[in-house]
Amino acid sequence: MDYSALKSKNPKDKYACSKEIIRIARASPKKLVKDYDFFVKLLDSENNILKWTALDAIGGIVSITCSSNGVNLLISYLNKGNMITAGHAMDALKQVASARHELKQRIINELLKVPDYKYATVECNKVLYSRLIATLEQLGADSKRIELFLEKQKKEQQAGN
Repeated sequence: MDYSALKSKNPKDKYACSKEIIRIARASPKKLVKDYDFFVKLLDSENNILKWTALDAIGGIVSITCSSNGVNLLISYLNKGNMITAGHAMDALKQVASARHELKQRIINELLKVPDYKYATVECNKVLYSRLIATLEQLGADSKRIELFLEKQKKEQQAGN
């Protein structure tokens, strides 16, 4: 695939290419495997949309390659302080866990650390926690662990008020 449009000054071209990469990452990630290093480099982009595209692409690639380094890289983006970046990392990890049963418990354990991370605002934290609960449920996480997570969040919110 030609990624030159990602460097375009025309946002329409740039983001159309980004959308296509995300579509491929979800539907046919094997087509992106050879470009893994390109997407890792794209994570250094100043443009957040390109960074988020890279996370989505890496999630698709790792879901079929089972790369330990790729999983570690995605996990590291849960704690970069940006709610949307963490959300993309969470979605990518969900894709990996759904495709790679042997990694599911490890990924769930890492996702359960998200409440310990701080994002820009309390509202950002709440939005991400809602997304986290949905992700954990979709991955079939133990309901007792989700309940403990919710209890912890409720206590922290009450202590903060």
